Amino acid sequence: MSLFKLENDKNFNLPKRWGIVQPKFLLSLVGILVVLGTIIGYIEISQGRSNVMELLKKEAKTVTEALTISAKNAVQAYSEVEAYIQKHLFHTATLLDHLESEKVLTPESFKKLMQESGLTKAFYIDRYIKIQNYAFPDASEQNFQPDILRSFLQPLLDTDKTQISSYVRDQENHLHFVVAVKSKTGFIWVLSSQPSVMTDLRKRIGIGGIIQSIGENEEIVYIVLQDKRGIISATKNVSSISSIDSEPFISEAWADDSLLTRVTLFNDEDVFEVVKPLWVSGNKLGLIRTGMSMKAANKAMNRTLQRALAVLIGFVVIGVILFNLFINNQNYN
Repeated sequence: MSLFKLENDKNFNLPKRWGIVQPKFLLSLVGILVVLGTIIGYIEISQGRSNVMELLKKEAKTVTEALTISAKNAVQAYSEVEAYIQKHLFHTATLLDHLESEKVLTPESFKKLMQESGLTKAFYIDRYIKIQNYAFPDASEQNFQPDILRSFLQPLLDTDKTQISSYVRDQENHLHFVVAVKSKTGFIWVLSSQPSVMTDLRKRIGIGGIIQSIGENEEIVYIVLQDKRGIISATKNVSSISSIDSEPFISEAWADDSLLTRVTLFNDEDVFEVVKPLWVSGNKLGLIRTGMSMKAANKAMNRTLQRALAVLIGFVVIGVILFNLFINNQNYN
């Protein structure tokens, strides 16, 4: 049985008609296999890149939406606290005016009341910004620049308004939340809160704190909130960034309300940047720019490329084997 099988193996040969295959045909077949492998590899790489970019876009979109929601909540919370402080200042000024009209307010009781109220500055002035009996601390009106203070008080001096509020900077550039109430005598009570209170509040619940918190995610390279004047807030690793008017892409994002994406460089690193305007209560606060790390995406792309190369090499090897098989069979015949 074994001898019969050996004899049959010796007589085994490819069909005679295969012996007439032309070399050009074999080369064309190998070429087709190579092209086919290349096409399959290209499709796989393109599809892989598309999937990775779409995933990055979804992640960045999620971060941007989280920032938007957090910013709206922060602005609302800050506004509520600001409204409470404003109400407290207005009530205190109204109380002072009532005590003054009743002739029961003295400089000593005035200072004691201011200390208990937690106010940083309070004074009673005429339309020429001259102190009228009450100032806490002494000469506190001099801490504000006269022109800035007069500009703030102008609506009370020129209109029928009886009370106003705003932020006013002092001589040391500290920002105070200030209210002014016109008294029955025509004089004006001016009261301000502690600057550090509002500053700390902004840091804790403001958009800056939110950006720092979200920016700690290792997949996020940077987050920047900017407007036409420059950077409003950013993660700690951002000291400067291209202005809105310096790049067509950024200018387009500022003018449009849609989410735009691109791959760009940041500190010599490829990042996937998503840009979208930040709107809160109908006001455009700025432009959010979120840079997502592409390290994981690049690793995934490298793996896809390796698979595509393996497929291409496989097709080439198959083609070479078939080519050699046909050539050897042709020579044998």
